[in-house]
Amino acid sequence: MAIEAGRLSPCEKSKRGCSAYTESAIGAEYGDRYQYLGTAFNSPPFPYKCDGSDACKKDCGKRCSHAEARVIRQFAHVRQPDRIRLVHIKVVDGKGVQGGGPSCWQCSRDLLDAGFGGIWLWEASGWVFYNAQDFHRETLKECEIHA
Repeated sequence: MAIEAGRLSPCEKSKRGCSAYTESAIGAEYGDRYQYLGTAFNSPPFPYKCDGSDACKKDCGKRCSHAEARVIRQFAHVRQPDRIRLVHIKVVDGKGVQGGGPSCWQCSRDLLDAGFGGIWLWEASGWVFYNAQDFHRETLKECEIHA
């Protein structure tokens, strides 16, 4: 679902998708362990558009709403947010590809502040799960921000 969302991103620099799920205690006995909640993709806020210009690409991180931030806003109000997990992926030519490790301090801060359980990233070593605290700690380290 995160790949599908990423395909919808109008971003010319980096298409990203994010999906949210929670473990479902009700469906576990039937083999359906997870409950899908929703998805989002990165793009400028409406009515702005990605124009693909060098300026747009240069300031993409400041102009666009990130896929993770949109999912966090959608589900920050739920009970037991610590059961929510995100799956974040970069999409190139319609396919999911490996991205880097934790690197967005805004999204890591929001994930931790909302009380979510964590996030999956597809890195060079494969799929890696970070609980919210570790994700934030690693992001701050990557961004050279002192906690």
